[in-house]
Amino acid sequence: MGKSEQLTSKNPVSQNDAFGEDEFQKYPPLFFKRPKLDHSAGKTLHRGTYPILLWWSPLTGESGRQALCGEDVCFFTINRTYQHNPMTKAFLFYGTDFSIHSLPLPRAGYHDWALFHEESPKNNYKLFQPPAVTLFNHTATFSRHSHLPLTTQYLESIETLRSLRYTVSLQKKNSLRKRLAPLVYVQSDCDPPSDRDSYVKELMAHIKIDSYGACLHNRDLPDHLRNPSSMDSDSFYKILAQYKFVLAFENSVCGDYITEKLWRPLKLGVVPVYYGSPTVQDWLPSNKSAILITDFPHPKDLAQYIKSLDADDKEYV
Repeated sequence: MGKSEQLTSKNPVSQNDAFGEDEFQKYPPLFFKRPKLDHSAGKTLHRGTYPILLWWSPLTGESGRQALCGEDVCFFTINRTYQHNPMTKAFLFYGTDFSIHSLPLPRAGYHDWALFHEESPKNNYKLFQPPAVTLFNHTATFSRHSHLPLTTQYLESIETLRSLRYTVSLQKKNSLRKRLAPLVYVQSDCDPPSDRDSYVKELMAHIKIDSYGACLHNRDLPDHLRNPSSMDSDSFYKILAQYKFVLAFENSVCGDYITEKLWRPLKLGVVPVYYGSPTVQDWLPSNKSAILITDFPHPKDLAQYIKSLDADDKEYV
C-alpha cells in the first residue's frame, strides 16, 4: 500500500487526508474499539437501538458487545446473521483473512467497509493492490496514509539508538574480522515476495557473508540460540554487534513497511544494508544511517563499496 491508496468508495478520503492526532480524537475510525461499556452488552442488545459493526473476519471471536464509537455507542459482532439488519452500518475485515471470494454482497450504499491489517503484505499480497484497497472507506495498516496508521517499526525509544549497551568498538570489530565476514545475514523465511535470497546469493559471489539462518546457511549459531525465540535475546544481539554490516532485507517491498530488520542493527551499532520500503529514507535518523542496495546497479558494485568501507576506518565511521 502507500501512494496508491486512494479510496474510491462512498465518502472517500484521499491519501493526503491522513488523520493527525487531533483529528483522530474528534473523528476516530468506526472500527477503533474502546474499553467495554457493559460486560452484559452481548446479552442485552436492543434491536434497532445501536449501529451494528460486523466483523466479517472472525478475528475477535465476539458474539456481541457494546463499545464506544467516538461519542456514540456501537454494537460489535462476528454474527453474520446481522448482514442484512437495517442497523448494520459497517463491515470490518482483517487483512490476513480477507478473500475476494467471500464478501458481504450485494453492498448497500450506506455500508462502510473497513480494513485492519498490522502485518506484512506478504500475508495477503493481492490485498495491497489498488483494485483491492480501494474497496475500503477506512483503513488501519502499516501505511502512513491509512486513516489509522499501525506502524510495524518497532523502536523502543530514541535513547535506544543513542545507547552504547551493545556497541563493539571499531578496533575490536577489525580484530574480529580475522574470523568473521564483514557482512552477516540471518533469515529463515526463504521464499518471501521480496525474493531477497536471490540477491544475497549473487552478493555472496563477490563478498564473504556469514549466514546463520536457514536461508543460504553457512555458519552455525550456538545451540542455545537456534530457537527463533532467541532472536531478541542479549546473547544473539552480542553476536550481531560484532559485525560491521548487517543485511537487513524485508520480506516484502512496500511503501512504509519497515520492521525491526532496519532498527535492530542501528541499536546494536552495526550498519544496516537495507532492502525493502522505497520510503525508508523518510524514516532514517540521517542519510548515512544505512546503505540502500537500490543505490547500486549490481550486487558486485555493492560488494566493492562495502569492501572499501571495511578497509577504511575513517570512511566507515
